[in-house]
Amino acid sequence: MSTSGYYSYVKRMDREETEREAFNRHLDERILFHYHDNHGFYGSPRIYRKIRYRDNIIVSEKKVTDRMRELDLYASPPKKFRCTTDSDYTRPTFPNQLDQEFEPEAPNQV
Repeated sequence: MSTSGYYSYVKRMDREETEREAFNRHLDERILFHYHDNHGFYGSPRIYRKIRYRDNIIVSEKKVTDRMRELDLYASPPKKFRCTTDSDYTRPTFPNQLDQEFEPEAPNQV
């Protein structure tokens, strides 16, 4: 590491948080809140609308997209329902003898 690079690093570490860094930190908090509040289903367009119109933070959609990419947040849509029961079969069906009464009076009564 060069001497100038070391002192440049030390100088950056000694300074206070800038306005942009504070805004990005606040924006990241709001993005994380809305992302987890919606179980990770929302991507940047929906989160942008939540932040812009519900939180009244003036920000562009590209900024939200970039911050989400930096936070490694991606939308994962819910799994679609898939029916796994084949109700079209030829085997005989049996009547429901329990009828939701799971406590018989004695053993071998049902």
